[in-house]
Amino acid sequence: MVTLDHPGMDDHNTTSRQLFTTPLVSLKLMDTFFIANNFIFTLPFSLLGVSTNIANIIVYYRMGFSESSNANFLVLSAFDLLVSIFSFTGRLLYNPFLRDISTGPITMYISHCLSHAMTVFMGGSSMMTALIAVERCVCVVFPLKVRPGDGYEVDP
Repeated sequence: MVTLDHPGMDDHNTTSRQLFTTPLVSLKLMDTFFIANNFIFTLPFSLLGVSTNIANIIVYYRMGFSESSNANFLVLSAFDLLVSIFSFTGRLLYNPFLRDISTGPITMYISHCLSHAMTVFMGGSSMMTALIAVERCVCVVFPLKVRPGDGYEVDP
């Protein structure tokens, strides 16, 4: 930590000494990294996720729900679509370019709230992935007893 003189407002309007930490990198370098990360990686992958998950939803809907795995993959694609949409929107709003405009704090707050919703959808996606994995394991353990259209019912 470095001790710096910082004008503080006390009763006598004098300068007070407070402790501040010095940053490892400059704000400009952090903004450059953040912009590169947003516009080179995150936003294109989010758009790719939106388009591929829409295609997955259409394909699994047309395949029908005669097998439980089709329904599971459709729900997984829906959760992933929501994660991609919220990720794209959040990254557009949480942007160094918007920091200095009058609505900057509001857009940053909306982005923060969207990140909580995205976390919920990622949890749903994780649960669907676990359900699909368990279903596959049950099919391997009981290969002739699990009927494809009936979920987890086992033949007597």
